[in-house]
Amino acid sequence: MLYRKRILFSMHAAVSATSVALAVLIITAEEYAPLKNWLKAAFTHHWLGKGALAVVFFLTVTVIVSFIRRSEGGLARLIVIEAIIVALS
Repeated sequence: MLYRKRILFSMHAAVSATSVALAVLIITAEEYAPLKNWLKAAFTHHWLGKGALAVVFFLTVTVIVSFIRRSEGGLARLIVIEAIIVALS
């Protein structure tokens, strides 16, 4: 049960981080043409590239936070923070 809570906490933290990172990536790609062109070249379409990078970022943050996070608690607060961050981004 403890491991399950740690993974759940990690995934909620990763959702928040990925939401912000994806918002920054979208704005940057729209303002900086070489980034958008690279996404098109690497992934055949810039939205596919943003999605693929978001998935990789989410999985990476989930794994990192699950190893860093040692104490339990605060999940309800994190869910509220996550909802606010996702709504704003």
